[in-house]
Amino acid sequence: MKSPVLDGSKIIWPFFGALRLPADKAYDMIKLTDEILSGISFFVPGNDGKPSYRRCGMNAKEYLYQAYLMELQVQSKLQQIEALRSAAEGLNRCIAAERVTHSKNVTVMQDTVQKIMEAEAELNGEIDRLVDLKREIRGTIGQVKNVVYRLILEKRHLSFLKWDQIACDLGYTERWCQIRYREALRVVQGLLEKEEEG
Repeated sequence: MKSPVLDGSKIIWPFFGALRLPADKAYDMIKLTDEILSGISFFVPGNDGKPSYRRCGMNAKEYLYQAYLMELQVQSKLQQIEALRSAAEGLNRCIAAERVTHSKNVTVMQDTVQKIMEAEAELNGEIDRLVDLKREIRGTIGQVKNVVYRLILEKRHLSFLKWDQIACDLGYTERWCQIRYREALRVVQGLLEKEEEG
């Protein structure tokens, strides 16, 4: 499930289309949705006591795919912050143009600036989690002994390349790369199962 995207004064929901809301209400809706979605992807303590993004019942592909999903979340947060900044700039122009009492607009502006700061703090946390997750996935991929398998996994799950680009980089057909990828996933699955047992 994708997070909604703020576009001006509308929230674009993946399944419901656009919904018009004032910028502050839109931010609250996005924050609530992100809180719900963040419960879907969580980390648990690993065998060494450090946080691990491995969940019980998660196969190798799902485990590796987490980095891509988290990358999308970071991009979504960046778009949300940009939308809030645009709304703040529009509000700032209104305040500057208005010569009569504008204490209500100043309060709204302060609220918007506060929300931007909160969103940026959340974004920094998301980026930290993404870096930790990529480090963990890189370590898992690093345990794969076959160099070709490692390259394909890194290009697919750390660089987020499409199959045509991976095939071009390696000088093979997409089909050949996908077959090696499936073999590599079986190796990673074995590593994850071994880690769970140990």
